[in-house]
Amino acid sequence: MGKSVNEVIEIPATISVSKRYRIRELKHKYIWLLHDIMAKHAARFPSARSLFELSVKDGDLQPILDVVRDLQDKDDVVATTYTSHPVPLAAIAACSNRSVLQLAEYLTRTGTNLRTCVGTADEREEATMFVRQARGKGVALDTLTIWQLRELGHLQAAKDYFGRLCIARSTMDEMIELRAKVMSARGREFMTIAFDSEQAYRQVHSPEDTEKRLEWVNAIIEDLENLCEILPVNGSLNVRLDKLFDNFGSKVIFDPINLARSADVIILSEDLNLRQYAASQGVKGGAWLQVVLNVFAGDGLITRDQYLVSVGLLATMRHGHLSLDAQTLLQMLALDDPRAFALFNAAIQFIGGANANMPSHIAVSVDTMRGAWKLNLPSWQQSRVIGRLLTQLTQSRPDDWKVLLHIIDAELARYAHAGDHLAQRARDHLADWIKGHFYDLAEIRSKERVIASVKPKRRTKRTKASRPKKVGRS
Repeated sequence: MGKSVNEVIEIPATISVSKRYRIRELKHKYIWLLHDIMAKHAARFPSARSLFELSVKDGDLQPILDVVRDLQDKDDVVATTYTSHPVPLAAIAACSNRSVLQLAEYLTRTGTNLRTCVGTADEREEATMFVRQARGKGVALDTLTIWQLRELGHLQAAKDYFGRLCIARSTMDEMIELRAKVMSARGREFMTIAFDSEQAYRQVHSPEDTEKRLEWVNAIIEDLENLCEILPVNGSLNVRLDKLFDNFGSKVIFDPINLARSADVIILSEDLNLRQYAASQGVKGGAWLQVVLNVFAGDGLITRDQYLVSVGLLATMRHGHLSLDAQTLLQMLALDDPRAFALFNAAIQFIGGANANMPSHIAVSVDTMRGAWKLNLPSWQQSRVIGRLLTQLTQSRPDDWKVLLHIIDAELARYAHAGDHLAQRARDHLADWIKGHFYDLAEIRSKERVIASVKPKRRTKRTKASRPKKVGRS
């Protein structure tokens, strides 16, 4: 315009009189747009999470911490919604304006299990059958599963076995969006804040950290482009459901199901509820990663050690339930890998629990305790294995843990009386562990006393259904 600060300009009007303005500041149009968005975005979009404004006085960071706490509380509500409703994780993520990868990472960080399977033998056998039938015919994968399969390092093995790895265009779009988000932080240092219980902590991300993360995301995208078929997806058969989720801009969450149906392949998904919905929509079968990797190991596409590491990593990602036996746990401990005990520690998180098949879990625990003494490990590490397993069992059964220890002690005694010296050694260690934790060994070994110690289950009150009032005719 050729004008300067404090100069007066006149803008002619079509109908009324011309208007005069004094120039207070000069800005490039894009700088002005940035400042306008920063100043007015929060008022225009009060529910948005991407950008908002805070006022801080005299270096007081409490307003910032309050916002971080509020956002984390909302994340907790989302996590609670997932755990209490049988809805696919991708649907919960979309309705809460998050990516499924982001939500899965949050659940893992907070110790919330992902609903991967029911955990029954019949379910595993059926899934194994579907996997074997799909050899050379292809599979469709959702965003979370293809991401984790690649992170486990078995994308090529899956390609070799199934022939086709089909992913929806929307999955690749999500990867590209993730890359763009990482790229937006290039060349600068930034900080993130979170809460661990009531303690706030910060993490500073250097430009070098961002470059490493960008390199990692680029490698994932490259592998998907090289090994997967990226396909467009038509709408589902359920028009009402499509319309409902389209209101959230999240209709694409069912793309893997629609892709599996149109390509006539099974669906490979770590999301139990997504596979259940896929079955209702005519998809001919489904499976999850542990089943697939078990088949790969049995057929020689991956080694037994690779399978064991993958099972441990699935445990760290909180995939419930895992299929575990004593042999798997003992072989995991025997791995020539510095992560061996950490993988074992993650895997046994799925032993015990309120919904566990306790006879099976007790048998696995007893066999693991006996077999731990045969491991080529120092005695203190063998003891640590048994101690960690006992701690997991007692913590997972707060109402009847004494009964649990009583049964384990009795089972070890039965083996010991038959001449099993490993069982006797494990029973001696169990007795030392009980006394070392200041529990009463005599009480634990008394059937009557441990039964009396069981806490009764709380009964939830059922609200009576209100009867409709009778309305008389006037």
